[in-house]
Amino acid sequence: MMIVLIRQDPANNVNRWYAMSAQATLFAPHAVLCGWGRRGSAFTRWRIIPAESRAQADRLAAKIVAAKKKKGYQILYGDLDA
Repeated sequence: MMIVLIRQDPANNVNRWYAMSAQATLFAPHAVLCGWGRRGSAFTRWRIIPAESRAQADRLAAKIVAAKKKKGYQILYGDLDA
């Protein structure tokens, strides 16, 4: 599962992206990998949130997407059910 969200508001000079993936990592059997930054900028930030199971990682990803949508982000591509 890979989801990319964007938020654009030219009046307030907002042009941001947020990417998220639920996957296995070297440090945890399951985790949610999150990245964010300004579109067109080389500066990005990344965070890994460990989870105990794939189901827990999927629930956490869905919760994060819901919170981002409340802040005005729209899904550019990806699906929670993939």
